[in-house]
Amino acid sequence: MSFYQFFIDKFTRAGKQLNCIMLFMFLISVYFSVVLVLQLTHWFFLTSLFLAGWFIWTFFEYILHRFWMHNAGHSRSVMSDRHHHHHTHPTDIKVTAIQRVGLFLITIAFGLLSVYMHSCFMVLSGVVFGFAGYTMMHWTLHQRWSAKLFPRLQRFHIYHHCKFPDTCYGISVCWWDLLFKTTPPGETDLLKRVIDFYFEGNQKKK
Repeated sequence: MSFYQFFIDKFTRAGKQLNCIMLFMFLISVYFSVVLVLQLTHWFFLTSLFLAGWFIWTFFEYILHRFWMHNAGHSRSVMSDRHHHHHTHPTDIKVTAIQRVGLFLITIAFGLLSVYMHSCFMVLSGVVFGFAGYTMMHWTLHQRWSAKLFPRLQRFHIYHHCKFPDTCYGISVCWWDLLFKTTPPGETDLLKRVIDFYFEGNQKKK
């Protein structure tokens, strides 16, 4: 890649990321405006703030995955290197079960603090819940039985790992891929050996 092409690609990626952020800012502004106007009850307000935090996380998850974990042709980072390792070793998931449980306990603690101290913390609780849910969902999507619970999410994640790495960046939800047109080009059959690699890694080769 030439020096000139490097900067063209860099600014193109930055422009796409900025467009995503601007649209998100518009959507979240509309959401908060509606919530502030309605404010039907205190619990409605708290729940709305919690959902806003979760919504914020789903967007951050998408942006992080698309523009920071997939950094092909650009400066490498610890984050992108670790994510590349996960693509080549799909069964090697760093977050442990104890860490997942700990994250959900932290979410509960933040929620209780938000109720009794200040409702603004509820947005942060939603973000923490989103992150905890993401760690659980990511593990779930690497289990064969998840096809019965989240068929589209699992199919998208397999596509992302094995067929179309420049699509399907959402883990918890797929609406950002639909909105920003990063869905796969169409239904594509995957070979059995590809499916086995996704679920079992290199175990059969040992």
